[in-house]
Amino acid sequence: MKKIVIILYLILLVVIAGCGGSGGNGGALGSGGNNGGSGSSPTIYIAGYYTNNAGNTIPCYWIGTNRTDLDNNGTIYGYAESIYVSGGTIYTAGYYKDSNGVFKPCYWKGTTPIKLNATYQAYANSISVSGGTVYIAGTYWDSTGKKSFPCYWTSSNQTGLENPSGTNATANSIAVSGGTVYISGYYNKDSSNTNNDVPCYWAGQTQTPLDGKYGDAFANGIFVSGGIVYTSGYSYDSNSKTFPCYWAGTSRTDLDNSNDTFAYANSIFVSGGTVYTAGYYYADSIYVPCYWAGTSRTALTCSSKTVDAAAGSICVFGGTVYTAGYHNDGTKNSPKWIPCFWIGTQWTDLPCNVLSYADATSIFVQ
Repeated sequence: MKKIVIILYLILLVVIAGCGGSGGNGGALGSGGNNGGSGSSPTIYIAGYYTNNAGNTIPCYWIGTNRTDLDNNGTIYGYAESIYVSGGTIYTAGYYKDSNGVFKPCYWKGTTPIKLNATYQAYANSISVSGGTVYIAGTYWDSTGKKSFPCYWTSSNQTGLENPSGTNATANSIAVSGGTVYISGYYNKDSSNTNNDVPCYWAGQTQTPLDGKYGDAFANGIFVSGGIVYTSGYSYDSNSKTFPCYWAGTSRTDLDNSNDTFAYANSIFVSGGTVYTAGYYYADSIYVPCYWAGTSRTALTCSSKTVDAAAGSICVFGGTVYTAGYHNDGTKNSPKWIPCFWIGTQWTDLPCNVLSYADATSIFVQ
């Protein structure tokens, strides 16, 4: 799954899992987060997954650097894509592959899995908890496996989202504010192969299209602050370069992409009136993790400046920026992919016995 080119992996996550890594919850960020805050010694919660020595993919979460594996629904492939903490309980959302090889959505309350209604293949991409109710954004497929539909679940009850184009659509991230559910994603506007993907968000079930800078574009993270819906994403140009951006309502702001090659904004958070986004960009033949404060980019480092890495989730607590993602181990052939997080620009690896790939998909701080 983790690849020759890092782009392919993150695009796949956007399509089937969202972060981002990319998601948003509870008025918070991309695949995880909180509502800001202050104080000393905050607790860091991170969702993710890893492949163990048997080749099984294990969903998990970390509190700081202490890992807890999640019940894998009796299968060997499971993924935790989003995390939220409410009332002292840890909630994570993701999916697993059943005995027929079909991905099924679920969430975990603590370490206990709760299956979500899905007739065919589906993914739970982002989770939030509000007023004691669990909200989960995701995507499901019809029986042909060729058409995707955006939706959200409240606990286990599924609600479809408006899609006037009637073509494929994906729900990536969720936030709940003032009793309204907000979801980011994208849809295909027609059956053509060019300039076809349109970023959007849903308020309740109602879809609002967003504009890309050039052609195909995608909305990954979502955050609601002061009654304004913020979404993060990127768009392609005619030369297949990607340009990061965020939208405040339907107004787009382009982010620093001084390398003018490839850059992606996966996750979004708003704190103190500043918009923060996390992602990565291409420079000097590697993919560099980063975050943007406003439109200004800050590069993140990991074990070496010469390895591919990406930041998929962001939140801000007490004025400090927290991001989560992964990097490779520098091996040229069949590298391992290591989950990690950053406090500011200080990098920390997350412990797990990685056979091939792992990812820290979502971060929540309180």
